[in-house]
Order: sequence, then C-alpha cells, then structure tokens
Amino acid sequence: PGGAGDLLDTPRARAAGLILTAALLAAFATFPSFLADRFFLGLLAPVVWAAWLSVLSLQAGWFSRVGMCVWALLPAFAGLVYFGWNAASDSSFLVAGIIPFSDAKIHLIQAAEIAIQGTTAQMFNGRFLYPAFFSVLLNLTGLNLLIANVLVSGLVLLALAATCALVSRRIGLAGAAIYALLFWLYFRAHGCGLVMTENLGLLLGVIGFGFLLLSVDKNSAWPIFVAIAFVGLGSAARPGALLILPALALYAGIRVWIAAPAPRRIRAAAGAVFLGCCLVVAGFGANHVLMKTLARGEAKAFGNFAFTLHGLLNNTKWSASAEEFHWDTTRVMESNIRQIRESPALLVAGISRAYAETWKKGFLFRFGEERRLASAGLALFLLASVGAWLWGPLRSDSLWMFLLAAAIVASIPFAPPWDAEERPYAVTEPIQIFLAAAGAAMIMGLLWNLVGRLVPGRPKPARLDGSDSSAAGLIAIAALSVFLVLPAPLLFKAFGIRSPVPPPGPTFLSGSKISVSSSGAEGSISRELYLDRLSDFQASYPAEAKQFISPHEDFVLAINWNNLEVEVLRTAKER
Repeated sequence: PGGAGDLLDTPRARAAGLILTAALLAAFATFPSFLADRFFLGLLAPVVWAAWLSVLSLQAGWFSRVGMCVWALLPAFAGLVYFGWNAASDSSFLVAGIIPFSDAKIHLIQAAEIAIQGTTAQMFNGRFLYPAFFSVLLNLTGLNLLIANVLVSGLVLLALAATCALVSRRIGLAGAAIYALLFWLYFRAHGCGLVMTENLGLLLGVIGFGFLLLSVDKNSAWPIFVAIAFVGLGSAARPGALLILPALALYAGIRVWIAAPAPRRIRAAAGAVFLGCCLVVAGFGANHVLMKTLARGEAKAFGNFAFTLHGLLNNTKWSASAEEFHWDTTRVMESNIRQIRESPALLVAGISRAYAETWKKGFLFRFGEERRLASAGLALFLLASVGAWLWGPLRSDSLWMFLLAAAIVASIPFAPPWDAEERPYAVTEPIQIFLAAAGAAMIMGLLWNLVGRLVPGRPKPARLDGSDSSAAGLIAIAALSVFLVLPAPLLFKAFGIRSPVPPPGPTFLSGSKISVSSSGAEGSISRELYLDRLSDFQASYPAEAKQFISPHEDFVLAINWNNLEVEVLRTAKER
C-alpha cells in the first residue's frame, strides 16, 4: 500500500525493527532445536520469518540492511541445527544430516576429488559447475562438509534478501512476504542442506532475477545482460526451463529497440539479441571449460534430455528409459527420432499428458510434500503473467513477465512433472515465485481499491522508489557467487591449492560424522532421536536404510575420506 515504505523507513521504525529482530534472534538462540524443527516441519515459523523479512526489506540504510541480512540467514542456522546437530534425514538424498545419498553422493565425490587431487575421475552427468563450486567451499572449510553446506545455504538466502527490496517496491509487503515464503518452501524441499545442483541453480537464478528487476527500476538495458549471464550459467548447472534463455534475449532486444533512435533500431535490437545469445553460450561454455580442466575423462553433458523425451513418448520416466537403454544417449535419441517420424501423435500425447499433470498436481508450486499452496500458486502465476499489463504497479514489468511466463510454460514438456518433480526448475523458481506472489498482490490490490471506495481516505497501492543499497547488495553477492563458481576452481587448480590428502587407512573428519548413544551423552544424539529423524529416508529406501543402523546401542556414523564411503563404527578405537 502507498505510504508503507515511508511509515517503515523512519529512524523510530528502524530502531524498533532492529530491536524486534534482535529479540527474535535471541529467542532462536535460546530454543534452537524447537524453532529449527518448526522451520522444516511446519508453516508458522517460515510465515513469521518471511513476513518480517519483507518488513526489513523496506528499511533503507546500511545498518538496517545488515539486520535484514542477519535475519535472512536464520533458516541457514536452522538447517545447521536440524540437519547437523539433530541428524535429520531427507527422504531421498541425505542421511543423518551429513551423509549424501544417490546423486548427492556422486556430487560429493566429484567435489572432494577436485578439492584433494585437483581433478576428478567421476564423470556422472557432465555438469561440472556445482562440484567445482563446492570443491572450493570444501577447501575453504578444511573438508568440513556440514559447514560447506551451511555456506551454500547462506549464499542462497543472502541472494534472496538482496532481491526482497526490489520485490517489495512492486507488490508491497504482503506480496514480498509471499515471495520469501514460497522461496523458502522450495529451498527446504529441494536443496537445503544437500550436496545437490539445485543449490547453485537457485543461487544464480535469484541473482539473475534481481538484475532483471533492477533493469526496470533503473530503466537501463545493461542489467538485463547481467541477468542473462547469470540465468544462463545457472541453467548450465541445473538445466530446466531452458526456453527462458531465448525469451530473455528477445526481451533484451525489445528493450533496446524501444530505447534506440529510429534509424538504428533494427541494428541495435539485433545486436542486443546476439549479445544475449552469446552470453547464454558462454554460460554453457564455462561448464565445458571446467569439465575439460577438472575432469579426467569424457562425459556427455545434459544427456538426460534424450531419456526425458523417450519417457514423454512412451508414457514412462526418464530413469526407466535410461535403464532400458543402459544410459546410451545416442541410441535412445535415435529411437526417439524414429518414433516421432513414425507416429507424431506420440509426441502430442506426451505433451498433453505433461500439461494435464501440471495443472492437476499444481506442478511448479508443489514443493515435494508441501501441496497446500500448489494449485493456488499455479493459478496466481497464470493470472499475473497476463494481468500485469492492466495493473499499474506492475505495468513496467509486464513485458518480461509475460515473455518469461510463456517460456516457462512452453518448457514444461521438456522437464515434465514426473521427472525429478520441481527440482529442474531451480533456476527459474524465483521468477515463478515472483509471478505467483504478484498474482496474490493483484487480488489484494483490487480488494484494497474496493475498500478504498467504501472507506474515505483509504490509500491506494503505489510503487515504491528504489534505493542504491539494493543494487549494491545485489552486485556484492553476485560478484562473490560468480567468483566461487568460475575463477576460484580454476585458480585453485592453477596454484595447486589443495586440501591435505587423507592418510592411508580410515580417515574421519569433523563435519562429516555423527555420534549416536543410548543415553544421548554430550556431543552425541540419542538413538531414539536418530531413528526418528531417519524415518523419512527409511520410508523411501527401507533396504538401504539398514546400512545406517548399528545393532549396537552406541555407534558413530561417518564418512571415510580415504575412500568417501560411509562406515558405522562401534568403539572409540575404531573412530
């Protein structure tokens, strides 16, 4: 609402905000386990956190910005408590808060080998941006896996904080709170505390989204190209709604066309589109450079698309197609082309199935088991993508909102609901979430205007002015992130910066082991709590879960850094 920024951005309001923030942080420090559980197992704590983050985002000044950043990092600390101290397990990719499983285990092996040896022989899917990035964090933390994961979470949440003020100016306090809440729900369902590519995709995606908003605020084209670079780099780390990239390049061309003098419009617009495409290619090229520099062997990057397409044509999942063709991307692609030529109706049927499941399941906003907001989020997303043209506060953003929403929707058949759920959309998730929050803000704005007609003197919604601190914060987190993703892994290799090679024999390090005891002695967790926190993983993998349970009352579960395998240790001597 108009005037909200002025009311919240006064010396008295800033002081009150910092006092309340300090009080809330003190409550968390006093009851860390209690509140950490509520961040991961409920909605109340995330709602309070998101609402207060939106309030802090409207307060200017560096002191207030620091307070907002500290508050934004609260879920990262909650993750440290929930996963690291209390050994919570994920349903698919994390055991006891520290033991990566499935894809996450392969990413850890890649990152650890790069950190220790400088290169890796583990090829997996040919996407090297995340393991290269994570190898730097492992080096910086002395191979402390838990702290490295917390640092990743912290970077993602700081990037979110850097965009909140830009979001608040468009859709107000309530809209920004919805944006932050949905962002957290995605993060806790896909990536938080896990060694997974979604972390990096979300980080680079939200930075790119911030520069996109900044380009509108500053009425400048250069931030659009920064946005394309970050979204392209993020898409190389976590391919998903890839049609977003040509849509961004097209948007850059349109913006330059509008701003350029009439005689040079065509040339300027074409140049802008070409530059955008070059930046997209550069993002994928960066992945290729890292792969050639840090890998011992050859890998086919982004080969999963061939299996996804086969699943689309044959009413199966990509994983079933991969097993059927023994991970041979060339052979499965030949089969796909043959099927499409012989029966194009199979492709049409597969695309129809993808869209049907998208609407039925609230896909894009389901966030794993969290389905209460799914259908509403999808409906609001579609409302905002069209309705922004008619709503004053978002009219300046309506062009990119429509183009990118159309690109995301058009990408659904290529990353359908039955393949990896919403995970592949990590890079575009901030955009999707903003559109859903904008749709909610539009409805609230219409109701507010209706009340304004009935109640004299009621203010109308208004777009808030920008501040340089938002741009500075976004640029700072962007510079740090891109350094960790690209130059740092190459510099570490060039200068031989390595973590110490584990000695022969079992090697167990802090940050990747957990002690379990029947009594829950100091420095360990109780066996009862451990088994309770293992239940989600046991439900998904009952047979595999047995290897993480010792028949002895007291034991240590740890990663042996000599071979990166998990061991269950009974005695102090074995530890």
